[in-house]
Formats: sequence, C-alpha cells, structure tokens
Amino acid sequence: MQRFLVSSSALLWGLLFSFLGPTLALILTELFRATPQQVGWILGIYNGLGLVVSLLIPAWADRHGNYLRPMLVCGIAAAAWCAALLMTHSLVVAFGALLLLAAPATVGMTLLFAHMRHAGFTASDVLSVRAWVSFAWIAGQPLATFSIGAWGARSVLWLILGTSVLVCVVTVGLQLTRPRVSAEDHAAHRREEPELHISRLSLVAIFGAFVALSAANSGTVAVTQLLVHDYRGLPVIWAGIALGLAAGLEIPALLVLGRLNRRFSSFALVASGAVSFMAYYTGMSLVRDPWLLLPLQALKSWGFATMTGVGLTLFQAVIARPGLASGLFNNASKVGAIVSGALIALGANQTWNYPGVFYLAVPTAFIGLVLVGVAARSANGGAGSAPTAPAAPAAP
Repeated sequence: MQRFLVSSSALLWGLLFSFLGPTLALILTELFRATPQQVGWILGIYNGLGLVVSLLIPAWADRHGNYLRPMLVCGIAAAAWCAALLMTHSLVVAFGALLLLAAPATVGMTLLFAHMRHAGFTASDVLSVRAWVSFAWIAGQPLATFSIGAWGARSVLWLILGTSVLVCVVTVGLQLTRPRVSAEDHAAHRREEPELHISRLSLVAIFGAFVALSAANSGTVAVTQLLVHDYRGLPVIWAGIALGLAAGLEIPALLVLGRLNRRFSSFALVASGAVSFMAYYTGMSLVRDPWLLLPLQALKSWGFATMTGVGLTLFQAVIARPGLASGLFNNASKVGAIVSGALIALGANQTWNYPGVFYLAVPTAFIGLVLVGVAARSANGGAGSAPTAPAAPAAP
C-alpha cells in the first residue's frame, strides 16, 4: 500500500505542477489583467521565494524526521491558493496568495522524495517513481490546454484545486500506512550499501554540474520551436512532435536507469547523460530535415532522465539529510533555469541566431561533465562506488 500511495502521490504532484507551471502567467494576465511587466516581476519574486522555501521547509522536516506532515501542509496551501484566486479579482490579493501559499506548495514533491529516502526506498525505487512524474507532465499539459480552450483560464484553477485535495487525501494515507522501522534496523540496512564521502568542495562541484546541465537543457528547450519554425522554416508541428517524443521516451529511460543504477556508479550514469546532451545539441544545431529531429530526441530523453532521475539519487547519496538533499537538487535546476536566460541572450545573436543557443549548450554541458568527473574522483577516495539510496526494508 505504501508503494502504491507513493506512486499515486508522485503522479498527483506531477499533475499539479504541470497544470500550474505553464499556465501561471496566463492566469495572471487573463483573470487579473496583469501587464507583461507585472507578470515578469511577480514570477521573478515568486521563483526567488521558491528557492528559499525549498531549503527552509525541508530543513525543518530534517530536524523533526517527518516529511509527510509538511507535505500535507503543502497540499493544503495549494488548495487554499486556488480557493483564494477563485474568490477574488484583485491582482494584489492574487500576488499575496501566490507568495504565501503557492510558493510553499512547490516544496511538496521535494518532501515526497525526501520521505522515500527517509523511509528506506532504494535509488531504483526513486527512479521508478520519478517516471510517474514524467507521465504526469505528458498528460497534464494537454489536459490544461484543452481545459483553457473549452472553459477558459479559470478552469485550470479548478483542476489544481481538485488535484490538491487528492494530494492531501493520499498524504493522509501515507501517514496512516507509514512503516515503523527501528533505528537499529535502519542503521543495519544502511551498512548494506556503500556510502559516499565527499568534501564540501566536491559537493559544490556536483551542484555546479547540475546548474550547468539544467541551464543548457532549459535554454535549448525554450528556443526549440523558434529554431524549427522561424529559423529552419519547418512547420511548427515538427517541434511539438519532437518535444512530445522526447517527453515520452523519458519514461522508459528512467525505468532502464533504475536497473542500471544497481550496476553502475551514479557518477558514470550522469556523465553518460551529459555526453548524450552534447551529442543532441550538436545534432540540433546542424539538422535541417524534419525527420532527423526524431532520432535526436532519444539522446535528449536519456540526458534529461539521468539529470532529473539519477541526479536526485546522487544528491541523496552524498547528503545525509534527505530534505536538504532534495531541496538542493531542485534548487540546482531552478538556478540553471535562471542561467539559461543568459545562454539564450548570448547564443541567439545576429551572427548565430537560434542555432547559437545550441552551440553554447555544448560547452555548457561539457562543463557539467568535467565537474561530475571532479566530484567522482573525490568520492570514497576515488573508489567510484555506486551511490544508491539506503536499502531499508521495502515498504509493505
């Protein structure tokens, strides 16, 4: 039951953020008449606050050894945010609700994976559950788009509200079925798998590596449609097909990585993803025929799966506190998304145009690869053992 509820929670949190992320700017403009400048400032402050709460809330959970209680609070906050927006037409009220309620709610998925680490799920379990998040994004964005087209922007708030309520129900179920493991048993099972011991400098290298990988990925995703349609002159549907195929291939990639993670070092798997990213960016900068876009997406899906899946388990392996580990991992992705703005500005110049973003993404991903190698050499004195989550008893 615990495994089923964990997977259900991942699916629901994934749906919630797939509804919220791509539509938040539309909600602010359509329902509250926010100007583009206001949207920019609001989203900037909201994302900045998200960086802070994604460390503070998991840190509290680490101190108390309970990740489900604050996760329930996050679900309630998401529901309260939707209710507040459904009852007001004031942009000031909407902005306040976004900061006080929606920003803390974004930590919910971080706490779920921290709970998995704390409860003794293996790294392979984490990768399998992460696949449900990918499925949610594939299903959630078209559903949100259809809802907006049929019933308007306000309908997305009802979708988020309903999903938030289900998140709360599942979280209560997780609390009721949480296995009780003694400290002695938990310590014994932690000794069954190798642990990684790295310096703080190496931890900084790991964080920097994922910032670089995330920046390259975010920047290229942002301009893929522009590259395909505006620069190459191809029908825009080819960009949609390519992005959809990459998202679909991410799920089997995560499942394969769940098996490979038992045999290979997480550092090696992340390095393979960085190399795959570099090959993908090189191919996208050169490709001109639409059908060549499709095989390249296999490279992208492998790189993204290693970055988001194996990357999470790597942070959990090198940082003892599950909440801090998951929070730092998510913040690396967020910082990378911020850095991607500079990547786009520098790459999409008059000389290179949109392929320039992919040109710059190659050395950016290479920087990530080098930093992963630096951290790997220091792990366990360079032993290169495979970092995995501790194998505490499987949840019933």
